Amino acid sequence: MPAQLPTRFETREPTARPATQRNNAFAQARQIERNGATDQALQRYQDLLKSGAQFAELYHRLAVCNDKLGRMEHSLPYYQKALAMQPNNIDLLCDYGFRLHLVKQTAEAERVFVQSLQYAPRHSRTHNNLAMLLAQSNRVDQAMHHFQMAGLNAQQARHNATKAMQAANIQP
Repeated sequence: MPAQLPTRFETREPTARPATQRNNAFAQARQIERNGATDQALQRYQDLLKSGAQFAELYHRLAVCNDKLGRMEHSLPYYQKALAMQPNNIDLLCDYGFRLHLVKQTAEAERVFVQSLQYAPRHSRTHNNLAMLLAQSNRVDQAMHHFQMAGLNAQQARHNATKAMQAANIQP
């Protein structure tokens, strides 16, 4: 009777499975977030973090969920960790700039948006967020330019600039 040889796959399977499970768990949490259940998504992301997962997109999503739930003080450390891992991530920079704008750190927000546009000059979401910031700073001509770079026509850009200025109590 021939001796049975061990298979090579026995040693690889246990290490591959947790990564696959984490990827699946992250994808599920992301879908929950897209469906609007931000608090549930946040819990799923936190569970992933507790399980030992550490990657930039996880920290990014933790930050964004905290922002969406109005927990701005909780989002900053997650943004910092994500940015340390991926300092040139355009979506991350855009979201971080938006967070800075929300907490009235306007100059820093503008700097982050401009940095983001250096990496991706056609990133429409960054142009839109920068345009909102500029309009709320009464820099209408610059805001109009960035709204149009975001893909809006002149009439849509004027409408958005007016709304942004009204939100900042600036008379258009």
